[in-house]
Amino acid sequence: MRFQTQIACSIILSASLLFAACQPLRVANQPATSAQPVLLVSFCPLRIVGNEIQSGDGRVVVLQGANLPSISDMDASVDKPEVRLRKLAALGARWVRLPISDEEFTAAFIPEKVLPLADLANQLNMAFIMSWHQPVGTRPIKIQAEEIEDWLRITLNYVGNRPGIWLDPFGAPLATTPGKLQAVAQRMADVLNGYRHKNLLLISDPVWMVDSDPKNTQQLLKGANVIYGLSDFNALPKYPTDKAPFVWLSLDNPAYVPANMSTLALDTQPPAALQTFWQAQPKFDLTSCK
Repeated sequence: MRFQTQIACSIILSASLLFAACQPLRVANQPATSAQPVLLVSFCPLRIVGNEIQSGDGRVVVLQGANLPSISDMDASVDKPEVRLRKLAALGARWVRLPISDEEFTAAFIPEKVLPLADLANQLNMAFIMSWHQPVGTRPIKIQAEEIEDWLRITLNYVGNRPGIWLDPFGAPLATTPGKLQAVAQRMADVLNGYRHKNLLLISDPVWMVDSDPKNTQQLLKGANVIYGLSDFNALPKYPTDKAPFVWLSLDNPAYVPANMSTLALDTQPPAALQTFWQAQPKFDLTSCK
């Protein structure tokens, strides 16, 4: 994979991060202290209880926000990343999802580009989702799973235990069967669980839950704080929404949003069109924990 070569050949990282990125992967490994960033912004840890996202004091948290263009696309636009975040926060957004591609993912990309943006989002009372888009193309599922796990582990070493940064390892569809997708998703949940961090894990389009194979149907992942995202809103009734939180990843019309459902608007949706919907939602101060 291209970014692995870049990481090996780029500027020298700390020895602990090189060890985590290059040595055989083990779920039990903890990220080395020297690779941990300084926590710049206070953000309340959230947890999954049944089909709800809750704050530490038991309040149900419903989040409305938007998908972002890539950092490269935002840098080339009129609205630079920081300006865009401030505009979204002012309109009432409470979380954002940033796509990260293999083409962008160099050794310095997360610490120099992504983390400052994540810190700003948290400071603006928004959760920040890092969404991995693995390279396009047909590759064995074993290779795809290793690529995703590499990204997740490297990212966790940079991110540290920041509860305001969440992780989406399947921002782009994984080319495999529903059953194998479930196995890879469980592998990612196990990795996050091994770090014992408070980051939430977003699993996009868990199609194994609606697979015709009865052993896959409606199986939730074990361990970690997991929320599930659906791109196709019409498929929502097929999923076990009474057992786990499901969010709409491609909101195009606020009129269809069920009560207490978190959503992310399409990045092509004008944010001003969502202002009334966002500002009508319950207000949560995620930077001040009780």
